[in-house]
Amino acid sequence: MTILSVKARIGRRALSWSILPLVTLIAIGNANLVWPLAIETGERIHFQAMRSTHLEDVSKLPLGEPRFTFWHWGGFGVGHGVVYDESDEIVLPEQSAAWKKRVAGTEIGVCGAWGTPLGNHFYLVRTGC
Repeated sequence: MTILSVKARIGRRALSWSILPLVTLIAIGNANLVWPLAIETGERIHFQAMRSTHLEDVSKLPLGEPRFTFWHWGGFGVGHGVVYDESDEIVLPEQSAAWKKRVAGTEIGVCGAWGTPLGNHFYLVRTGC
């Protein structure tokens, strides 16, 4: 190995390591954008990992009226989790009386919720308590 090739390799290594602090500073400077994105990405990955279990749970719910269930993942002040809402009313500005009755005993009914559709009647939600 020649001295020039060693210097070139050291230079490339130094350049690649100098990028890390720059990216870190940019991320810290934009924490208000990066943090929510990181949280939602993690929750979406969590949902995909648990999707088959959730589908199995839904299949055990009684048929008839639109099925609804909530998997609470935790939270402090603002809770979070996944909702299965076969009626998809959770995203409507105004829900029917039947929907309100279905969710009355859940955190969704007590505290309210807002969230993002995940497809096939699943929603990533935040609750107000």
